[in-house]
Amino acid sequence: MVVLLVALFFIILAIISQGSLADSVAAIDRGQGRRFGSAFSSGTGNFWRVLGYYVVFFLVALGLLVVIGIPVALLIGGTFAATQSTGARVSVAVVVGILAVLLLIVVFIPLSIIGQYALRDIVVRRERVLGSVGSGYTLFRHNIGRSLLLWLIQLGLSIGIGIAFILLLLIVGLILALPAIALAAAGSSTGVWIAAGVPAVLIVFLLFLVATGAIGTFSHAYWTLAYLRLTPPTPSPTPG
Repeated sequence: MVVLLVALFFIILAIISQGSLADSVAAIDRGQGRRFGSAFSSGTGNFWRVLGYYVVFFLVALGLLVVIGIPVALLIGGTFAATQSTGARVSVAVVVGILAVLLLIVVFIPLSIIGQYALRDIVVRRERVLGSVGSGYTLFRHNIGRSLLLWLIQLGLSIGIGIAFILLLLIVGLILALPAIALAAAGSSTGVWIAAGVPAVLIVFLLFLVATGAIGTFSHAYWTLAYLRLTPPTPSPTPG
């Protein structure tokens, strides 16, 4: 029960933060300031629309998975039922699997970009959930090349930052764990060197939380600025 309540608390905070970040970045881009109170107010004011956005896109993604998955399952299942040849079964399964993966990429990359645009449309322009889906699709359709380039740039940045972040964590974790390693090598009892290693684990975990939060904020700001550059300027909305 406690775990569910904690998970629900963090889900609510995540939804609030989506609206807060998008509105704050848009306000700063317009040359306006944002304090924690006004940002939080914007996040709570957009809570239900952002929640509806996640529900709609979850259902859309689920529907697309079903539409793609059923033919794949029928083709593979039909092949297994029609022939006992292992070669034929493997060949069909591999070919259909590869085609399914390619189709998932072709479908879900544009869907993820449309979702980024739709979320900003909900917060920045106070669009309704279903209207934001249409607006996001229209914006993507009119800027397919730039949208895909933006996605590729973000992918490259995410991979580079992720690799650097993992290396940094490994180096910091190794340095902080040196006392525990030394105690273990010296033959100290298990409880002693574990106790010495606990602070290192906690510090690395806190660094992980801070770094992932910073990376998530950067990614969110990246797409918000991209959205603002691809759309005409809009007056500052009133929180609520």
